[in-house]
Amino acid sequence: MIVRNLVLSLAAFILSLFIIEGVLTAARYQYTPMKIKAVNKTLDKYDWRDRHIFRDEDFLYDPYLIWRPKSNHSVFNAEGYRGRELKTHRRPGTYCVFTFGDSNTLGMRGVDGPNWPGYLEEELRGMGKDCLVVNAGIWGYTLFQGIRRFKEVVPLRPDMALVCFGSNDAFRVVVEDKDYVLDRFGIKGSIYKYKTGLFLISLRDRLYKQKNVKLVPRVPVSDYDKYLNEMASLCEKHGIELILLTRPFVGGTEDEFWWINFGPRYNDVVRRVARDRHVKLVDLYEYFKDKEEYFADESHFTEEGHRAAARLIRGEIWETP
Repeated sequence: MIVRNLVLSLAAFILSLFIIEGVLTAARYQYTPMKIKAVNKTLDKYDWRDRHIFRDEDFLYDPYLIWRPKSNHSVFNAEGYRGRELKTHRRPGTYCVFTFGDSNTLGMRGVDGPNWPGYLEEELRGMGKDCLVVNAGIWGYTLFQGIRRFKEVVPLRPDMALVCFGSNDAFRVVVEDKDYVLDRFGIKGSIYKYKTGLFLISLRDRLYKQKNVKLVPRVPVSDYDKYLNEMASLCEKHGIELILLTRPFVGGTEDEFWWINFGPRYNDVVRRVARDRHVKLVDLYEYFKDKEEYFADESHFTEEGHRAAARLIRGEIWETP
């Protein structure tokens, strides 16, 4: 009898949901949750994640990386990286370097688009070194995504990893990267699809009077620190030499929420982790901070900027005691 009543109660509840959904649909009920309103305000200015996933033809949605490059598309080779492919160019004894970063690491569009990892390989081969520099940078990536991409690379046994993030990490959004997938594609995201769900959310919004939603960084500084230390530990465990690079940028802004106001904090973390973990540091920011002629905008190198960065990195790593 108890089981029968429970089944009848559940059936009545589900039927009620269908009826409510039908009534709300017929009434053309619509409600935009407070968080979604905030997203709409910040989407085009600060938060480009949906754009990379759904509107950028170079990428595919990925539940692990959020977005992943299409193989054999745009600047990406069959392995999903930029540069020469490992399977055809890595011979026994070839020194393999992977670079991880955002748009300034991946470089400009076009098959021959300027990118400092490509120029770094030219510099090293010009010194007579048998090396392969694989560009694993991705437009729009944060260190949250970068360390996940790094973990995919570990089984490929790179000899060295160069890491340069910090701009996208500092962007102000309403959902951090680590919560973004669940919020955008998980249960919460599914609720937004149904009128009943919107109605319940509207009640919650009114109950808690969520008139404003706090903007947060895509990756908080504390998480940035944690990810860098985790990467250092992985490199130590697998015999990979880790090189940390500060994120170069120039200029200023009157927009209090613009990432460039928070960028120095991330560079400070890079310097501290490099010091504490006894990891080699190449301070790109310090070198380029007053050299606006090397920048196409506040955070992206020109071709000469990419070449200058390659020369600096080569000199700092391979030509110093």
